[in-house]
Amino acid sequence: MLLSTLLHAVVPLQSATFREYAMENSAGVALVLLCSSAIALLYNVVHALMIKKTSAVTVTVLGEVKVVGLLILSAILLGKTHSCLQWCTLAQDK
Repeated sequence: MLLSTLLHAVVPLQSATFREYAMENSAGVALVLLCSSAIALLYNVVHALMIKKTSAVTVTVLGEVKVVGLLILSAILLGKTHSCLQWCTLAQDK
């Protein structure tokens, strides 16, 4: 029921191409929506439990470490190198 409510709210706002795709691949669209909703719920629960067990400062520091890790991982996987100035700028964007 929740999924049908979400689809009725989202589909009219999207382009005709997405509507055609969603009608042809309704199971795939439903699976993506269900999985992304479950992941978001799980993330929020884990985030709240981490704050409860540790502190908000710890969670913030871990978030910053995650951003640095993602930057390094993307640089390795995509084969891009950045200058020191670019790394500092990326770190300040958050």
